[in-house]
Amino acid sequence: MKEDVGFVGNDYTTAGQLFTAGYIIGQWPCALALSSGRVRARVFFPAMAACWGLLTLGLAFVNDVKAVFVIRFFQAIFEASTFAGSHYLLGSWYTAEELVRPPSSSLLAVRHERLPEP
Repeated sequence: MKEDVGFVGNDYTTAGQLFTAGYIIGQWPCALALSSGRVRARVFFPAMAACWGLLTLGLAFVNDVKAVFVIRFFQAIFEASTFAGSHYLLGSWYTAEELVRPPSSSLLAVRHERLPEP
């Protein structure tokens, strides 16, 4: 990316920070949209995934640092729907006693994936 887009200094860090900000901002509206009952999950998830995919595809064709920043921010908003929505759906299917295992095991698997090799 440094050569293709022209990242200098802290541009890569800024792109990561904008992604994190978009992810945090995107979780709340996505959770509200699903829990309100106005949007069906079978329509919501594929639409969010399609938008995320189009933004990811668009990221391959950018030539400007500011375009990367904008795409990464909106990409995070659409990606946030997966986290908020999956926890909402799990909460709809499982009882309070059963609910602890599936989300915690998936989060543990994500954390284990990032552990360094011994």
